[in-house]
Amino acid sequence: MAESIESLRSQLDALRNEIVELSELDDITTEQDARLDAAIAQHAEVKTRCEALEARSVAVAEVRAGYEAGHARPAFDVPNVNIRTTADKVFDHDTLRHDTNDELRERALTAVEKFLPREAGDPAREGATKLLSQRRQDSGVIARHVLRTSSPDYVQAFEEYLENPLGGQPRILSDHEARAAMSLTAGNGGVLIPQFLDASIVGHLTNDGVTNPIRQIASVAQITTDQWDGVTTAGVTGAWLAEAAQVTDNSPTFVGPTITPAKAAAWIFGSYEMLSDSSFDQVGYLIADAFDRLEGAAFITGTGSGQPYGLITQLSGAGPVVAGTSTGGANSAQFAPEDVYALDNALGPRFRNNASFVTSQYFANVIRAATDAKENFWSSFGGGMAPELIGYPVYRASTMATYPVMGAVGATTITSGSADYPLLLGDFKYFQIVDRLGTSIMYEPMIKSTGNNRPTGQAGWFAFRRTGADILTSNAFKTLKL
Repeated sequence: MAESIESLRSQLDALRNEIVELSELDDITTEQDARLDAAIAQHAEVKTRCEALEARSVAVAEVRAGYEAGHARPAFDVPNVNIRTTADKVFDHDTLRHDTNDELRERALTAVEKFLPREAGDPAREGATKLLSQRRQDSGVIARHVLRTSSPDYVQAFEEYLENPLGGQPRILSDHEARAAMSLTAGNGGVLIPQFLDASIVGHLTNDGVTNPIRQIASVAQITTDQWDGVTTAGVTGAWLAEAAQVTDNSPTFVGPTITPAKAAAWIFGSYEMLSDSSFDQVGYLIADAFDRLEGAAFITGTGSGQPYGLITQLSGAGPVVAGTSTGGANSAQFAPEDVYALDNALGPRFRNNASFVTSQYFANVIRAATDAKENFWSSFGGGMAPELIGYPVYRASTMATYPVMGAVGATTITSGSADYPLLLGDFKYFQIVDRLGTSIMYEPMIKSTGNNRPTGQAGWFAFRRTGADILTSNAFKTLKL
């Protein structure tokens, strides 16, 4: 039986409601997260079928109207027309019917689905889709940002700006490209990096320079203001009451944590000759890599002063720390496996269901060397490091302490009082990362000497973005101290 437009629209409404409900969950399970991805993909597929059927209906109506007006009826059957959404319709603000947040979001989702460059990959598409699927007050601002920085004209103008930032375009621009290029000038204070290269939208990055899994397991929020405001509470304390006894006041105490994003910057420069002879197509990826390496360190040991707070920085107090029983020795066999169980025993029941281990690759190997003979300690190793340790997922962060951080290179002994924190267990949804939406890049055409202010024959690129992070409650984590 052929599908009807009404049934497809009904499916779209149901899927849209499901996506919104799932995206607004504070404590989303693995199954719900997988369903969210599946619903987004199904919504895109049903939307394509609905648009094709609507286009076919319009084509049939036009042919019928022409025939009824006295024109010759065509001798062939009307085909199933699938009209592809054009860039003019998606990115042209003048064609907005209502200029509502819903319409802007639908256009932005279409832009991500149909006009994202193939080389951008799935992480960029998934990050932007999840961000746009959230119901929030500033959803219109986010949708406009995505539309502005993802059109093919904007991306092409951005690439040409990287190649020729002083404005001498190698060819005649279309009207759309001309409008995009007008916003890609140093006189306008910098350029917004295309959204599929923007770490504040993509959500996580990977590279060979650092292993930084924290974004994958933490709570990540994008803001369009200067700070993030949250609410936490220890909850309500209940009590048993006798008949006709007066109830006590068990009202919860609310705390409003705030996180202010700090500015991360990267500077790339070189001689005019090098810049002229080199291809800068990868500038965006180089900048993203630089920011990822900055975050890799900050999310673990950041001081909170001009940078995000790090996990170990905030968890080195008396409450979250579990003192290890491992003793000094000449090799990793001196590590006490009981220290791993001690972290599990110390973590509160509320936080165990979603808990994970974070450690360095080095220390993971130390634990493995000390526990290979113990059954059920690690899950099956397979071809590499096991994905679970005593039933909890394990993530390797290269900026976590090795075993231990002290002494000569290659030392494998524990030094008393060195205060190493090599192993962390907790529910990382209580580690909040906040990204100020938008990464900018500016071109400096003439670098001058600090001594005499003379040109050095060099030019450069300055990129910056803002990110903050902090722990919402230290009760959600336990860290091993050696």
